[in-house]
Amino acid sequence: MLEDVVSGYQGGSRGPEEVLKAVTGLLSFQQLHRQLLDFGAEHGIQFDQLSTEQWRRFSSLLVDILIDCPLVSELKIPVVRALSLSRDFVFSHASGQTLAFWKIDLGNGEVMAGPIF
Repeated sequence: MLEDVVSGYQGGSRGPEEVLKAVTGLLSFQQLHRQLLDFGAEHGIQFDQLSTEQWRRFSSLLVDILIDCPLVSELKIPVVRALSLSRDFVFSHASGQTLAFWKIDLGNGEVMAGPIF
């Protein structure tokens, strides 16, 4: 999915706002939280202790790990050369917490970035 959106952007059929929306949705910790709760409900696993505050703490700790683990393509001609997370920028939203920023290196000298909530 990510490569499709980026390929469309590089080919001129998609704008940068579409890449921002797609990557932000793909890396959404809110979506991950919902998926984890849905998985638990589907398999009879209770996540009673996964309150909003506990989820925020877990997400923050997970980001600390993922920042040190960029995904780098080993393809000779990758659509996306690397995907990484950082906390290099200050940004906020309605709930007052931004976990990190994603950064995509397109391998042609172009880099795109956006927030993760």
